[in-house]
Amino acid sequence: MAGNVTRRRLLGLGALGLVGLGLSSPCLDDMLGVDVPLIREAQAAEEAPMNAQVLRYIESQRNKKWATGERYSFYVLDANTNEVLLDINGDVPMQAASMIKPHVALAYAYAAGMGRVEWSNEAKIHIKASLIHSNNYSTNWLIDRLGGPARIQQRLLEGFSFIYKPTRTSNVSLTIVEKIPVPSGRTYRNMVSARDNARLFYAIWNEDSRIPHVQELKEWMSEPNRNRIVDYSSNIPTEDQGTVVMDKTGSTSESINNGGAAEVKGSDGRKYTFFVVGMFDREGLGRHSNYVVFKANRGHMIGHVTGMAYNQMRRIHPAMPTR
Repeated sequence: MAGNVTRRRLLGLGALGLVGLGLSSPCLDDMLGVDVPLIREAQAAEEAPMNAQVLRYIESQRNKKWATGERYSFYVLDANTNEVLLDINGDVPMQAASMIKPHVALAYAYAAGMGRVEWSNEAKIHIKASLIHSNNYSTNWLIDRLGGPARIQQRLLEGFSFIYKPTRTSNVSLTIVEKIPVPSGRTYRNMVSARDNARLFYAIWNEDSRIPHVQELKEWMSEPNRNRIVDYSSNIPTEDQGTVVMDKTGSTSESINNGGAAEVKGSDGRKYTFFVVGMFDREGLGRHSNYVVFKANRGHMIGHVTGMAYNQMRRIHPAMPTR
């Protein structure tokens, strides 16, 4: 990195809500050696309409229980206009927790498409268990068949450069270095960025032909279950009201995440889709003293931001319904 602004310094500014990284900020790239976080925020807010609003909301939710240095990232895409509505620290790798599981499933589908592993009934059972029920044993079964975490990372970076892109702070935005500890599920070392998650969800949702078995992956990730997109917001129509949700959550005592796609049908008969990713990360700060409180608070914050994004979508597309 240019100048004397270290990666930790940049992440710390983002955690304090001072840095909102837009989808593309060439001027930000030029200023990485200059400590001007408020200017960065203003520039990013111009590029992603919701950045300033969401930063204000997050700062309003801080209290004495928030550890200095806790990081967060958010990303929202209006798929109907391809406009990025929100991008805060979107290219900063965060602890993935169970949100690493769609990436493992992608690696297995890729290997199966190359003929290196079998797309067998047994494999599909484990992929479904991993994606739908977040089963750690099944996830580790897939990791073992693929040759371990390092091999999975290598295959993903080589095979899907349109999903995994270098960031301003690293040539690698995805890091897979460990299996899921069982039975605890306390995985803290696998990392992925909000943008990578969003690009993966976008590719699966749109059934990108470069992904083998993509229709099955989409079907399994769209199975109705409790999610932070609809269940934790108050304005998005529920799945019982016709909303289609494809998502994955992740939770440990150091990270709370959610991401995916939601599609609603408007009064004009059109379908409206948006992609959202929210991630909170306490890397290097230790486990939260009360996991239940941490999970509920950050989960509802992700849900609230998702609701804010939906309101923004409705301003752009007035035919979209509300709950």
